Amino acid sequence: RLEESYDALESEEVLEFMVERAKHYGNLVLLNMASIQPYKRILTLEDYDGSVVKIELEKSHPSVAAMADSLFAKSKKAKQKLKNLHIERTSLKEKMEHIRHFIYTVEEAKDIAKIQLLFPKQQKGKKQKQSDSIEIFWIEGYKVMLGKSEKGNIELLQNAKARDIWLHMKDMPSAHVIIATDKQNVPMEVIESAARLCVDFTMFQQGRFLVDYTPRREVKIQEGANVLYYNYKTIEVDTRS
Repeated sequence: RLEESYDALESEEVLEFMVERAKHYGNLVLLNMASIQPYKRILTLEDYDGSVVKIELEKSHPSVAAMADSLFAKSKKAKQKLKNLHIERTSLKEKMEHIRHFIYTVEEAKDIAKIQLLFPKQQKGKKQKQSDSIEIFWIEGYKVMLGKSEKGNIELLQNAKARDIWLHMKDMPSAHVIIATDKQNVPMEVIESAARLCVDFTMFQQGRFLVDYTPRREVKIQEGANVLYYNYKTIEVDTRS
């Protein structure tokens, strides 16, 4: 579905054409107000160069001014879509990339425990609203959150508590991971499993990788999801086993 939505996005060229054409048609309608009858949905007007232009309105309007306003609104809507096109395209790409990593991680799983980690049972208690930009896992009772996209990474950074554990692959772009601690000391096995998730949802190839981790209070946001962090430790994750 995401791929279909991505393929259905209009191009910049198409949207730019829609912006200019709707605005041009709106001006033509205003120029010919005296000869246009209200409630007409199909208008045949003479363009500035003498050619004939056929304008089809989406619905009928009680006045010529309302016809022109509908065309200007159409131009404005296309302009807004053009403005947001890059954001929408990037968002869809990030979502598709996350799902591809999820599929790859499932396919490469060596045992049932890994599958159970990826598809945890519903936790009992009060149901909380979950962000669609964050993937949630449960490791030995600890809530582990992974950013699906830059938006998800930013949400994690903004909402994590000072003593939560933050993880990120060393010296390279990667998913951000947060272990919610509730002021507890987190077992090393949980940190190792969370680090593995960080790698699994960043890399497609097998190998040995380094992951840094530190309390959230040691992470300083620079811009977006870009950070500087201090007093961290590093562990190695071998995805070949």
